[in-house]
Amino acid sequence: MKKEIFVFVVVLFFGSLLFTSCSHHTKPKIGVLFHKLAGTDWEKDSKYFTEKAEALGAEVITKNADKNELLQYQQAMELIKQDVDILVIVAQNVNAAAAIVRKAKEHNIKVIAYRRMIKNANLDYFLGFDLYKCGKLQAEYALENSPPNANYILLEGDYSDENAQLIMKAHANELDKKIKEGSINIVYKSFCDNWSPVEAAFEFQKALILSGQQINTVIAANDNIAEGVINELDKNAIRNQVIITGMDLNITAYKRIVNGQQGMSIYKPIRELAEKTATLAVAMAKNENIDYQFIEVTNGKMGIKSLLLDPILIDKNNIEEIIIKGGVFTNEEINN
Repeated sequence: MKKEIFVFVVVLFFGSLLFTSCSHHTKPKIGVLFHKLAGTDWEKDSKYFTEKAEALGAEVITKNADKNELLQYQQAMELIKQDVDILVIVAQNVNAAAAIVRKAKEHNIKVIAYRRMIKNANLDYFLGFDLYKCGKLQAEYALENSPPNANYILLEGDYSDENAQLIMKAHANELDKKIKEGSINIVYKSFCDNWSPVEAAFEFQKALILSGQQINTVIAANDNIAEGVINELDKNAIRNQVIITGMDLNITAYKRIVNGQQGMSIYKPIRELAEKTATLAVAMAKNENIDYQFIEVTNGKMGIKSLLLDPILIDKNNIEEIIIKGGVFTNEEINN
């Protein structure tokens, strides 16, 4: 009898271990750190992620650092104290956020970097978009649509942003041959702090003054930068056809493409990425496998299992089919 009781207790003990090897909460608890949120397109990422995770039975706790690196660290410590199972991070500073990852790992919390790779950190996963391909698509569009011997201005994103560096690298690689052939001329190149339209307008104004040349093409790294350029063109009453690229396809960029002010933008399927990330986070919390085709991307310290979704070039030829019929924007957003 004693032997039977002993066996029962052992089985019960190891059974409880198997159970607790998954989330030790009644339902998975996922903490999400955004670098900024209120009044931005990042609100859509948050909405799609939360809806999907909650539909899968998880609790989601979201924090908004409002571009404050120190605040993001403090918010991370709060989530760690709340004993989250998984931490999903959109890093305000991709280098400093490594400290958040270290703290999470000390508490056996798994970490996913979302849309921004965190450098030199022991991440579990990175999910984002192929930013190099974004830059490649922008440069290809510019080359295909610009006149012969065109004068180019390159306005890149924030220098400290790894994504901006990837986009710039793609621009350089795609344009290099044409520059060496002498078939295009780069008259000005600069980064724009915080991807700001104000910074972009300032840099574009400098380019117009310093170059003294007719500008044919502006490779703007995203739609905010494109907005600053277009505002400056309007201010200077420059009405000739200037090819302008973009990325992110916000609602104002959509309207500029339809009106012919902006040539193209890059649409990144945010909903798909957010829902895939939420699905992965819940599966991790439950200690379940997931059938994603991961590749390995280095973050300076190690190779990180990564899922990179393809971006889509949007111009006047496909904007209605993909954006309108695809339900990316509502009629209310378009007509507002």
